[in-house]
Amino acid sequence: DCSADSWKSHVHVIYREQKESSDISKLVGYTDSDWAGDIETRKSTSRYAFHLGTGAVAWSSKKQPTIALSTAEAEYITIISCANKSA
Repeated sequence: DCSADSWKSHVHVIYREQKESSDISKLVGYTDSDWAGDIETRKSTSRYAFHLGTGAVAWSSKKQPTIALSTAEAEYITIISCANKSA
């Protein structure tokens, strides 16, 4: 299941695992996507989160504007979207 709630819980687990070893000034970004997760439109969902030190500073979960033809393409679209936010 790639619902937003499921994704948030995964990010929380990742955050908790890195909390003890993270540097307070270190910006870390995580990305994820589901390929064709919307059964009706076949569109994928892009998700990303940025953490600075011990806190999340930005996150997003949005349906992609185009239909990805592969898992790799869905991930690539997510990475580009994330990179645009970090620039």
